[in-house]
Amino acid sequence: MRWSGTGPRTGTLQTPSYNQTSGADSGHDPGGSGTPRLDGGAAWFYSSLGVNGDSNALALLLFMLVIPVFTQFLEPLMAMMSRKHEFEADDFAVEQAGAEPMIRALVKLYRENASTLTPDPLYSAFHDSHPPASVRVANLSAKIVQ
Repeated sequence: MRWSGTGPRTGTLQTPSYNQTSGADSGHDPGGSGTPRLDGGAAWFYSSLGVNGDSNALALLLFMLVIPVFTQFLEPLMAMMSRKHEFEADDFAVEQAGAEPMIRALVKLYRENASTLTPDPLYSAFHDSHPPASVRVANLSAKIVQ
């Protein structure tokens, strides 16, 4: 929006049309149709993936399929952060209800879900967002006040 005039009563408020701003603000549409583009006209994206096409839907689909390849190295970091938050949640639960009820609830939960209580440590560190039950129970057992 642009204000033209010198005072509040003498000027007018002018709103630019969508077609005036869309090319400059959203993807630099080379066709001049005024339609925003997700891919910004990046033909290299399609050609590097061996696809002959040019649409927003295709760009979004290809992006969703390709992005896990480039973010796979972040998976252990994200799992580590999630496990840290789980330990913080366990600590809060111990403050509210005590460690013994929490241990019983965890064992019951893992048993009812037919989850293994002792998964492979390396696989768990890389993929699991929650700590293994044995690690959580050991952490909670250390907090039991005697």
